[in-house]
Amino acid sequence: MLNGVHEVTLVGRAEGITSCVPVRRRGGICSAAHSIATIGPARPFDCSQHAGEAHTTDEHPHDEAAADRPHAVATPPRRPRRTAARDGLADHVPSGDGGTRSVHERERLGSQGRNPGARSVPGRRRQDQSARDRRRRRHTSLPRSADRAIPRVLRPRAQCGAGDGAKRVAGVRVRPSRRRTRREGRGLESARLGARRRCHRRDVLVDLDRRARPRRSGSVPWVARARVTVELPDLPIRDALEALVDALATQHRAILVAPPGAGKTTVVPLALLDQPWRADERIVMLEPRRLAARAAARRMATTTGTDVGDLVGYQTRDERRISARTRIEVLTEGILTRRLQRDPELPGVAAVLFDEVHERNVPTDLGMALLLDAAETIRPDLRIVAMSATPDIESLVAFLDAPVVESEGRSFDVDVRWSGSAATTKSRQNGRAGARARRAGGGAGNDLVQSTTATTISALANDDGDVLVFLPGIGEIRRVESALEAAIGPNVDVFALAGALDRRLQDQALAPSAAGRRRVVLATDIAETSLTVAGIRIVIDAGLSREPRFDPRTGMTRLTTVTASRASADQRAGRAGRTAPGVAYRMWSRVEHSSRARYRTPEIESVDLAGVALELAAWGDRPRFIDDPPSSALDQAVQLLADLGAVGDDGAITTLGRTMLDLPVHPRLARMIAGAQSYTACAVAALLDDRDIFGGRPDDRPADLALRLAVVAGQHGFAGADRNGVARVIERARDLARRAGVHGTLDDIDPDQAGAALLLAYPDRLAGRRRPGQYQLRSGTGAWLPDDDSLTREPFIVAADLDGKRDRARIRLGAALDEADIIDRHGDEIEVRNTIGWDRDRADLVETIERRLGAIRLATSSGPPPPGEETTAALLGRVRDTDLGALRWSDTATALRARVTFLHQTIGEPWPDWSTAGLRSSLDEWLAPFLHGARRIGDVEALDMVTVLRAQLPWPHGAELDELAPPTLQLPTGRAVSLDYDGDEPAASVRVQDLFGLDEHPTAAGRPIRLSLLSPADRPLQVTTDLPGFWRGTWADVRKDMAGRYPKHQWPEHPERATPRRLKGDR
Repeated sequence: MLNGVHEVTLVGRAEGITSCVPVRRRGGICSAAHSIATIGPARPFDCSQHAGEAHTTDEHPHDEAAADRPHAVATPPRRPRRTAARDGLADHVPSGDGGTRSVHERERLGSQGRNPGARSVPGRRRQDQSARDRRRRRHTSLPRSADRAIPRVLRPRAQCGAGDGAKRVAGVRVRPSRRRTRREGRGLESARLGARRRCHRRDVLVDLDRRARPRRSGSVPWVARARVTVELPDLPIRDALEALVDALATQHRAILVAPPGAGKTTVVPLALLDQPWRADERIVMLEPRRLAARAAARRMATTTGTDVGDLVGYQTRDERRISARTRIEVLTEGILTRRLQRDPELPGVAAVLFDEVHERNVPTDLGMALLLDAAETIRPDLRIVAMSATPDIESLVAFLDAPVVESEGRSFDVDVRWSGSAATTKSRQNGRAGARARRAGGGAGNDLVQSTTATTISALANDDGDVLVFLPGIGEIRRVESALEAAIGPNVDVFALAGALDRRLQDQALAPSAAGRRRVVLATDIAETSLTVAGIRIVIDAGLSREPRFDPRTGMTRLTTVTASRASADQRAGRAGRTAPGVAYRMWSRVEHSSRARYRTPEIESVDLAGVALELAAWGDRPRFIDDPPSSALDQAVQLLADLGAVGDDGAITTLGRTMLDLPVHPRLARMIAGAQSYTACAVAALLDDRDIFGGRPDDRPADLALRLAVVAGQHGFAGADRNGVARVIERARDLARRAGVHGTLDDIDPDQAGAALLLAYPDRLAGRRRPGQYQLRSGTGAWLPDDDSLTREPFIVAADLDGKRDRARIRLGAALDEADIIDRHGDEIEVRNTIGWDRDRADLVETIERRLGAIRLATSSGPPPPGEETTAALLGRVRDTDLGALRWSDTATALRARVTFLHQTIGEPWPDWSTAGLRSSLDEWLAPFLHGARRIGDVEALDMVTVLRAQLPWPHGAELDELAPPTLQLPTGRAVSLDYDGDEPAASVRVQDLFGLDEHPTAAGRPIRLSLLSPADRPLQVTTDLPGFWRGTWADVRKDMAGRYPKHQWPEHPERATPRRLKGDR
């Protein structure tokens, strides 16, 4: 049956179903009630099979006419009386006297002998059992024990005669209680053996309809069963089913590798329905995208001839079509993670199939890590299948430690044409089609659109079949779509296929072409593997994809356009050869192809891991991953969760974190909803979790989120808004409000509160205005807005989306908020900083009082500083910055500095260094004591620097200053001239006549004074540090020259022996 027909038994109401399909039972039990079909293969009714078997009067009598009509509708039995205690259908059984009693009542009566023909049936557990036991009881699966292989069926409302130890009512096995006695356990053994035999015949029980017709007094719902036959599609994967089934039977895990189109998604879940280990539990298959989950469920429902939601159902984030009758559930990956977090045992689930694992999405890696952890601890019986379309499974094999089952698939030849090849070039330039393409592409505005449009038009002219075009994103799809509609004929339909599109448009793109028409499907990489697009024989691949990339420096994740891997290119090309030979156009060269990455990089290595970190915190233990997430990115994610209050200092999840975990959005948005508890926050989260409702180029869109909220709430009309996008946001906001327990409607949305809500989600992206259009984030990073944006003049905004540039990021999306909102949310984090500094405009010290949150300045006030240490330090800093220029230096003070500096250079200690550098370095020692009580720079300027400096002279050496470095030089004539100590040596300018009679050179601190000898007219004659040598040497020449010029002055031949006298006018 693996390769062909499967028989599936369906359960439904007796009115209008089923054939009588009797099966012999051991122990005298007969299941020939005409309203019930049994577990085995269908066969004609034969009363002789039941000869000698006992029947109670409550059974429907055999009808010979009915025996000849196996499909005749049976008459339901007489309706039982209403019971006094109605604990639910599963807890009631027929009483044998026409009525029904609760299970507990039947046990009591059976023990008293009032109903000897009845067997006690264990009932529900008591209400005081643990929460996990209560959750298990809700599921329709059997316990985690040996008897879990017994299929579950609904109990009929008639009872046959007494049977053996197994619990049977009218020949149908009843689900045993977990708390059964040892005797009851032995009695079930034969029943389990019979159930296993039936399961090996690969017959499957599924509920067809549990809805009861309207009840009257004393009535209960009546159910019955019917059989349907399922024929598996003739797809290549059927050749691998036997090996897959064997692997699951022996090792419980398997890796299935098959190319796109082999039938993994459609056939494998159906083929596993009749496996003995499934019993009547469910098979769960995971899809990476909502569109793929819906499409897979529809294909399987069509294959089985049932409706979606019956045998096969699906559940995504925003849609659920699953009933109690469902045995194959197709889920998006996040749904499984939620179930695992609620109950890691996954009660009622026999197998989990991961489809498209080669895409290596984060939800896939996380779900597989959690599931394997649960399987290795509490669910060793759980079957796990990883299905991949590429052979890149080395890490997966090591992770699962499972056998690999491969299917080569079946496809037709595909002619791959490269950019620049003769065929591609000829196709693009083919006549009028090429000209139209160039005109249309030029209108689209870039080379990618032009080349794609040209190739598409030419392929329609030269090749047969429909066209599937792979483009990186919805923006490129829209531009190519516009270009094609302006260039192609009326008999070609153009459809877009992307995850962000409306469901109706997605279904149109997947549907076959109408008769006589061709179509072009413009798709993202969503159409690579899991979706089947009918009629495709031409693939045009732009060779690009859009993948998330996380920048740990900015904390931003952005979709980045990257080159597709070689494996992705092969999968895309394979779409052209599903049903017939096809052609694939690659918009790059063969040489470039060889340099591309072989496989796609696992997403967990390049995205924001905040969601993963929150899931791990809730899980408790760190499970193994296929590829470990980067430690730096994970640490940053944990820090973000701590900032949001989702985890504590020890990394354990908090109560708030568990609330956030139940909301299917990023932890930032979950924090916003949980903290605000408003419909506005739900609407903001819905807006941020979807594509922008404003169309056009990103650079042309307004950044104000409040404007978008007003459009969603119907308070504002905006011509550029996407109506479908607005509808999605409204529906998403309602769903989030329902999940969060928030009551409200669109009328409760307040756009003015958008910024306050965003602050809960993005506390690190609060920005303050430095000047119009220029902002500074809390971290100190700069950001900007265009001058014409409505947020440009807002003092504070929260940036929900930045362009990722670290030093000067553009704010793409944000909202304004008041300072009161900041104080309300982060008042305990606000710092008050008092700084005293120099104000150029006031030319004085000013105290500035700032209230700051991180690098953002919330408020500022200024005024004169109070006296104190900070003020003194600021004044000293001003003196230091001006190289002592802020002090008022008199000539006396300057000379004093020079004399002491000379002594420091000549003698050293104990004389201090009063050079500019020396004084600057010791301001705190010599100037600070004189600034006590000073508040303004004027107080510094008023200081007497001579007094200040003399106070620093070393005692008692200060008294020697005038002797060692006198301020003046006493001359033989009685005059005194000032000594200059600014140079390398002391110097004085003296008329030569004032030195007559001096036969020794004058000194200071033992160093000769440099004398500049002047004429009577104060003109320089000679510079010397050896006056006796001058007298004996060059004086004769000077005397001869000067005597003629100044005959009235004395010019002795031996001036060292001459008597000095003052010149006229000297003092």
